[in-house]
Amino acid sequence: KELMKMWNLHVMKYNYVGDCQIALACQMFLQMKGKELLEKNLYRNFILHMCSLHDFGLISSVALYQTLQMLNQMLADNAEAKEKMRESLKAQREHWNAVGKYQQPV
Repeated sequence: KELMKMWNLHVMKYNYVGDCQIALACQMFLQMKGKELLEKNLYRNFILHMCSLHDFGLISSVALYQTLQMLNQMLADNAEAKEKMRESLKAQREHWNAVGKYQQPV
């Protein structure tokens, strides 16, 4: 939800007018909001959003790859965000091991 609010505000602010500008919108979004995205631990949410854009044909495979490379470089350069992601993933795995895998499918 938080990522989509950030994304929608970005798209409205810069007034992208067509599908052909979505790849540019993604890269500009990372340039302007990438650090905030990592600080809020929205890395995986953004990857999912990018994959959805690709699945719906709004961005090419090349644009997807370039944008995710840009995001990964930002993560590599930000030790604090990298540690936060590591801790979050560890907590999720612990929760899954303690609770999730023992629940019966509904």
